[in-house]
Amino acid sequence: MTQQRIKPAYAKFDPAHVFDGLFVPTKGKKRGRLYVPPRRFGDSEISFQGFEQLGADDQSILLAVSAQLGIDGLMIEAKPPGEIGQQLRLALDFDNDDGRPLKTKKTSLRSLLIDAGYDDPESGAALARIKESLNRMGNAQIREINHATGWDYRCNLLSSRFNHKTGEIFVAVNPRLTGAVFREQHVKVSLFERNELESEAAKLLHC
Repeated sequence: MTQQRIKPAYAKFDPAHVFDGLFVPTKGKKRGRLYVPPRRFGDSEISFQGFEQLGADDQSILLAVSAQLGIDGLMIEAKPPGEIGQQLRLALDFDNDDGRPLKTKKTSLRSLLIDAGYDDPESGAALARIKESLNRMGNAQIREINHATGWDYRCNLLSSRFNHKTGEIFVAVNPRLTGAVFREQHVKVSLFERNELESEAAKLLHC
């Protein structure tokens, strides 16, 4: 008997990842550069920048990643013993790495597309879109200056390694999102509710 995959009901999301301007409606529009100016959040000052603006489609994929990490994600320590863990941490382009653990997950492009609300997760168009989305978020950078500890770090939103032939993927997320999924302040976003919404604006407002 085939084991049924556990479908996550919600994603734990870092509140800083819903700052205005990080994810915006992009359907039918040319994507400009991403820039969210520094904003105070608790003891930290947080900003985002990237080569390409992130849209509601990217937010859906990141929520799907966060939801799956919350079910059975693994931790990457500061000096992971395995090759994949080392490469994922390196690919985050972590500047001033303070050694915080990061969460990672082995999954599939199809699985992420299903949790992100795609009706055609096996189509070539959907697979192309998620690869583009992962690339955009892999090149988007979060910077956090913690005024309490003095740490100033920059790293990419996520890093990923995937097999174009099998669709298997390993993905790791930045320390703030890891903290939200694992133990720290977070907001819960219902994937069921989100995936019932049709417009990009509605999805962004729901989050």
